[in-house]
Amino acid sequence: MEQSFNHVEASFQLIISEYQKLNLCFNPKTVFADFEKAIHVAVNKVWPLARLRGCLFHLNPSLGLHNEYENEKPEIGKYSKTFFGLPILNPPDVNNAFTNGLVPILPQDYRVKCFADYILKN
Repeated sequence: MEQSFNHVEASFQLIISEYQKLNLCFNPKTVFADFEKAIHVAVNKVWPLARLRGCLFHLNPSLGLHNEYENEKPEIGKYSKTFFGLPILNPPDVNNAFTNGLVPILPQDYRVKCFADYILKN
């Protein structure tokens, strides 16, 4: 994660530098990001007062679960809809909600299991 964090932080610092060249200050009040730890750590270091929120807009299509979410497999749809509620929680509450609310209803689908494993690791 250290290498990923350094890369993300450097990217954020580059954005700030480009704004400074224009005599502008880039200091967001809210940052939307996925749930990768490196991004969260970098946001908290670079913009410690920014509110960090999760962004899941392209998640279902990228997992190939769009049809299941809409029509075919209600257990995957229920899981996805519950998961997509995580961004409205405060970041410190996400882990508990995931572990206690989503893990118990995890559908028996390889793609969903891989996704859940990815979320737990990141």
